[in-house]
Amino acid sequence: MKSENITPPPRSLPMRLISISLVAIAISANFTNYGGMQATLQDDLHITNESIGFLSTLLYLGIACGYVAGGGLVDRFGPRRVLIAALLTMGLGNAELSIMPHLTCVFLCRFLIGIGAGIGIVAGSQTAARFPGRAASVGQGLFGGAMQVGSGLGLFASPLLLPYLGWEGIFAFWGGLALLLAWQWTIWKEVSEATSPPSQKPFWQRFLKASRQPQLVALGVIHMGTLGMGQAVAPWLAIFFASSPFGLPMSLAAGLGASGLLLGTITRPLGGLLLTRRSWQLHLLRLSGLLAWIGLLVLILCPTILQMLFAEQAPPIAHVLISLLGLLLAVAGWTLPYSSVFTRADQIGQQHTLGRGTAQSVTMLLSAPASAFGPVLIGWLHAHANFPSIFALLCWIQLGVLLLAWLLERSFVRPSIRSHQARSGERFEQSPLPA
Repeated sequence: MKSENITPPPRSLPMRLISISLVAIAISANFTNYGGMQATLQDDLHITNESIGFLSTLLYLGIACGYVAGGGLVDRFGPRRVLIAALLTMGLGNAELSIMPHLTCVFLCRFLIGIGAGIGIVAGSQTAARFPGRAASVGQGLFGGAMQVGSGLGLFASPLLLPYLGWEGIFAFWGGLALLLAWQWTIWKEVSEATSPPSQKPFWQRFLKASRQPQLVALGVIHMGTLGMGQAVAPWLAIFFASSPFGLPMSLAAGLGASGLLLGTITRPLGGLLLTRRSWQLHLLRLSGLLAWIGLLVLILCPTILQMLFAEQAPPIAHVLISLLGLLLAVAGWTLPYSSVFTRADQIGQQHTLGRGTAQSVTMLLSAPASAFGPVLIGWLHAHANFPSIFALLCWIQLGVLLLAWLLERSFVRPSIRSHQARSGERFEQSPLPA
């Protein structure tokens, strides 16, 4: 297929930056939009506390499939066309779920929505990465930050809208947003697209080669311990703050959980900015892993900390504040590496002629197990243990990820610094970000 490489006019870039952020919100809201209405879903669909986790499992299994397909589709057809198809898939999947509220249909639709979300994440990130000049860096940061906004809104809005729309109406609302954005991107015909892959090899050969690339594998495992860990925990944050010793109303508990997720709107773009400084390039993943580990440790030791601070029984607000501090530290550690991982995967894909989308999809796919099976595991543990015990298990996993980042970060950062700086300088000279 003939390559399209048309640069959008400067006046359209601000609207595109806003739109790509809305795309991220429409995608990531599906990760947590059931978290604040689990009790209603369990009553209406007659499912257990452990089985409710399959709403996330099927979604993330679909996302994993979407990761595999998305990279090849983006390298073949360009990110805009693939993004439109992904938004249509998510929109129609949510619409179908809202009009056929039966357990089998709900599970199948969640899997379909997951496929669209996985493809949409690859296509949306690549769409942002191909904006001209500094808009590419800004777009990547906004896309990553808006993913956290969507997760936070999905968790926070569900219990507020539930009395008015019902759970079917909430799913229909997010599906309608995806369909509206799909229509919007169809009218922007001049978006920059590169539809020819850098290598003439078939997609599956490039995908298998990328799966054996040590740097991409290391990035994928670290991505699993950051993005994957956060997505596994996110649906349970409302339940955490609603349980003992907090006992908060579900709406307030969902708001506290959403506040942790919304922190990513700052830390994900911040990670992208720190990546432009060479000193941070060599330490960003290590710092992120350390922050996440400390945050989980605070959540585990919250009762001990309160005993040290208060001679008598600690007030309930103290439990909330200490736990919220631990949550914010963990979320910061899980979200800071977002731009770093994707930027380095993009560089590796170009350096080894694997395809930019293909390299990114492999990195994402390796993180999928934590996202897919984490919520179910946490649900099973929640039925047999308390949250401090759950956080203790996650803390050991996080420690392994931290050690991996500590040992391997320099090995795959150093080769990419020079080429990244050269390409960044070239892009900055080509097209400045419009005022």
